[in-house]
Amino acid sequence: MLSDIIRKSNLSLETLELLAEALNCSVSPFALYDKEFSLLYANQVAREAWPGLLGGLEKGYSIDEAIRAETENLHKSPTEKQYKQTHDYVHAALRNPKTTNMTSFDGRYFKMSHHKIGDVATAGIGIDVTKAMANARALEKAQILQKQTIEALSQCLIVVDTEGFVIQFNKAYEDYVKSTGGHIAIGMNMKDRVRASMSASQFPIESEEFDNWYNNEFWARFNCEGEAYEEEYSLARGDHLLWRQHYIPVVGNIITITNITDIKNAQIAAKESERARSEFLANMSHEIRTPMNGVLGMAQLLANCDLGPKEKNFVKTIQRSGEALVTIINDILDFSKIDSGHIMLQENSFCLNNTIEDIALLLSATANDKGVDLFVNIQPGLPNRYVGDEGRLRQVLMNLIGNAVKFTDQGHVVMTVEGQSYDGNTKLDISVVDTGIGIPEDQLETVFQKFRQVDGTTSRKHEGTGLGLSIARQLVELMGGEIFVNSVVGKGTTFTISLSLPHCDQSPVEMERFNILNNKNILVVAPHPLKQKGLKDQLSFHKAKAISVGTVDRAVSVLKKAALKGLSIDLVIVSGETCLQNIESLLQYCKGKVSKRPISVISLSSIGQDKILQSLKSKDVDAYLTYPLQNKDLLKGLVNVLDVSSLPNFVKTPSQNRAKIEKQPVVIQANDPPKFSRPKAAEVRDVQSYDVLVAEDNEVNQMYVEYILQETSLRYKIVVNGEEAVEAFKSGKPKIILMDVSMPVMNGFEATRVIRDYEGEHGLTPTPIVALTAHAMAEDRKKCLAAGMDDYVSKPIPKDRLLEILDVWVLDKIKTAPLKRAI
Repeated sequence: MLSDIIRKSNLSLETLELLAEALNCSVSPFALYDKEFSLLYANQVAREAWPGLLGGLEKGYSIDEAIRAETENLHKSPTEKQYKQTHDYVHAALRNPKTTNMTSFDGRYFKMSHHKIGDVATAGIGIDVTKAMANARALEKAQILQKQTIEALSQCLIVVDTEGFVIQFNKAYEDYVKSTGGHIAIGMNMKDRVRASMSASQFPIESEEFDNWYNNEFWARFNCEGEAYEEEYSLARGDHLLWRQHYIPVVGNIITITNITDIKNAQIAAKESERARSEFLANMSHEIRTPMNGVLGMAQLLANCDLGPKEKNFVKTIQRSGEALVTIINDILDFSKIDSGHIMLQENSFCLNNTIEDIALLLSATANDKGVDLFVNIQPGLPNRYVGDEGRLRQVLMNLIGNAVKFTDQGHVVMTVEGQSYDGNTKLDISVVDTGIGIPEDQLETVFQKFRQVDGTTSRKHEGTGLGLSIARQLVELMGGEIFVNSVVGKGTTFTISLSLPHCDQSPVEMERFNILNNKNILVVAPHPLKQKGLKDQLSFHKAKAISVGTVDRAVSVLKKAALKGLSIDLVIVSGETCLQNIESLLQYCKGKVSKRPISVISLSSIGQDKILQSLKSKDVDAYLTYPLQNKDLLKGLVNVLDVSSLPNFVKTPSQNRAKIEKQPVVIQANDPPKFSRPKAAEVRDVQSYDVLVAEDNEVNQMYVEYILQETSLRYKIVVNGEEAVEAFKSGKPKIILMDVSMPVMNGFEATRVIRDYEGEHGLTPTPIVALTAHAMAEDRKKCLAAGMDDYVSKPIPKDRLLEILDVWVLDKIKTAPLKRAI
């Protein structure tokens, strides 16, 4: 038969052999059969794919015998059913001109097509589709998985194409639509779905209005590349839903709708719980602060009485215990506000030097009582004014320095301020170093945790809430800074705050004040190197040239050498504890008995060193200052002993001269309370004019305020509720109103609003109203100012603070700018 084909094809044997060789190189199977399906030719791919079938035909088997051989090749011990299946499959493929999928012996897949060549032969040609079949199966599997996954979602999912037609949704969305009385279908226009949804919700909207809203607002967020669009909305039945929409160019807009009702309700419950907790803490604070105002106020008044040493000690104990309780209350409130994220930082201009010096002064008495030296070293040349929350920074530093003093029984505590300025900001490093008990290395990090202390045993020596350092760290982090701690047990601890703050330019008056000591030569005599450094830095801040020594003998030696070289020493500042024994030799030299010209001498004594101060008062000293030395006190002392009369805002006493100074040395002590050299105040009950109206329902607080007012020349009237305050205001026209917030009948807020309305109706100048309240949170201050009050003071109210309020608003002829400072 093959010879007949060769003869009829008019091809040479050589050509046919070349053709066969070419077909043998093909990657596709090829076979040629006669009309009885005996094999005439098969290439290598076909022989490897079906070795049993083609091998049997080549051996002269009939087609059915070859099929049987192939079946035995495919199956071990095949059944008659398997013989028949293979027989039908092969015969159908050989006789069907359409493409048929055939599986090879080695597991590959081919698309085979068989074509008759006249009446003499059949040719079989195939294509390897193994990879395509695998990809198709993988795609089918992925589609099934995707569909099952989408259907299993509890979230509603809907896919909308770029033209606005629905192309896919899951059962959850279908159920959601049915629950709202609507329907959904593939191919549905999203606009129709939204219109039906809004109609079902009885949303009153006109067709034109709906079209404008849909096109300009709703559909406008479709087909937008970038971040997913999210929106929360609520149904009339009370469900809360989260709509999340993302555009994928190839697919369209994928939308998920998540029911967040449980989460939302949990959030609402949490906020309500948080509000209840904050309200409870605020009320607790109020209830404690009100009697504490009476305790501390009366203790302060009692301390001013003529008491014996034993009684004074009792009063001092009451004051310290009360102040400790107030600190605990403040810590708990701050912890609550920070923990709930409700604390807000203020941005105001402030003087960092003053802040630090004030803190040192406040804690110096406690340090001195323990025999601990407290030093402040501020790097010269740093900006003096910054923008930030001075109150919170003060709170952090008070905690760090207070802890340092508390945990140090001997040695010293040093606060150091260093920094570097750049681009209008200063990177500050504020360190507090002590020589106290130290912290074990394994507890360094836990000191910042809530309610944790280094010594947490019931027998611990030092008291506290364990919240201070936790609050300090969180406040510093809120300011954008960091706080670090290093410590060695038995040697001391160092806390460092690293913080960047914008700095402000100094005013011309401040700049001139800073140059007060320009070219002045000042000798500092102090035994402790840290005190020497602090004083030198402070003097350098005012452009002075300062040198320091540790003893009086060394100071006299320096003075003599300076005289021999023709150098002029303008001032000697000597630490009180240094000069007690050798003061005479120093004064003899400084006052011209040895030197050619007098040299001014200023003595420093720490707060509480009354014996040293009394001893020095008998000496020929020009001025006595209290250490820690504040800049304002330093300036006052220098104005009185040096020729600095050109200093702005500082004027000497008209008749003051050096001789008078030497005979009547100036004594400057820090934190002198306001002095009122006027007759005692008078209570006013029936007359029509008085200076101070006090609205306070607590009897103890009434007594406390009354005792303070009696030290002034101001006439006053006390009422017990807001309604009486309004009537007393209308009849008495006071210069200031001290208004409690929580009172019966009518509270302070209501009374203030009534008074402000009355003033507006009658064209009266607003009367200063100062809130005296036990509510001490930031929102309470804002609430008071929003109600029309001019100032705010939280209880307990220190005597000095109340006198300052009166001085600002009444005795100083009522300043136009409200002070509005919270204590």
